Amino acid sequence: MTKRKRAYRVTCLLTVASLAAALAGCADQRVAKSALDAAHEAERGPLTPGELRSAVLGGDELPPGFQGPEDAPYAAPIVAHDPDCVGLALLLSAGIGGPHVGAYATAAWSVPGESAQTTVAIASFGAGGAQAVVDEGMRALDRCLTFAASEAIGGSEQAPQCVPVPAAGDESLGLVLAAPDDSEAGQGAATGYVIVRVGDILTVFGHRTADGSSAAMPDPLLVEEQVARISAELA
Repeated sequence: MTKRKRAYRVTCLLTVASLAAALAGCADQRVAKSALDAAHEAERGPLTPGELRSAVLGGDELPPGFQGPEDAPYAAPIVAHDPDCVGLALLLSAGIGGPHVGAYATAAWSVPGESAQTTVAIASFGAGGAQAVVDEGMRALDRCLTFAASEAIGGSEQAPQCVPVPAAGDESLGLVLAAPDDSEAGQGAATGYVIVRVGDILTVFGHRTADGSSAAMPDPLLVEEQVARISAELA
């Protein structure tokens, strides 16, 4: 089966709503707000690992029902098998493992009694580094028809699709990776990502349910509160 045919088969497994959003194209779904003052960002400098870790939501800051943070189930960068998908893998890893990242923190939240888990990776860059990771990942989406990551996090083929997300930070976008029904990831399994850039801080939220739900996206309120916390750290 050819690469393009496999991509078509996987895409058909997406919900109608996700597919309709994908047809609009990633460029149309990307939400950009006014950039932060460049001089202020240069003066502030990159955040340290300790500052990033302290910026992770916890306790009373979390939306009702969530608990954590805990150590993320994986902190290693996502590795793509296909060279055309390397930029996307780097973006989904929040730039961790790439040449531009200066410091990072990872964590996970959960809801008691539910199988779903939301992870977050927050990475700090030198001037323009976070934007470079976003741009490289967006360019990869033009070529990366099917995405296969390392065996450490599943290894199955998935189809990247853009989905609409609320405006957040200086730039935000949403992606869903949906797996075929004959993969080890489970029938219709999907991981939803919300990617937010605030100045030179890149934050990637990932959400996946263990029951194979195909509409798995991070909670909007959790994203909003976490981005606000990062913005406050930069102020």
